[in-house]
Amino acid sequence: MANVPKDITDTIREMQKEIRALSAAVSRAPAQREIASGDVVVTGEGSITVKDSSGNVRLQMAVFPDAKSLKIWDTAGTLVFAM
Repeated sequence: MANVPKDITDTIREMQKEIRALSAAVSRAPAQREIASGDVVVTGEGSITVKDSSGNVRLQMAVFPDAKSLKIWDTAGTLVFAM
């Protein structure tokens, strides 16, 4: 067996313990699907898009260099509002 200093094996054991604790914490944490309070901030160019379970875009708010836009689609996928 290799001669490994005790402090290295202790460090590895401690790291393994911390990894197990982090894995357990991640599995316990609820999905972050809701914003209870506060703001959503998109910096620079970008958008906030809401899609239904089929992947169809229902709402999109965007900021681009030459325009700002808000678009809303109905359940049939028809664009009903654009600004």
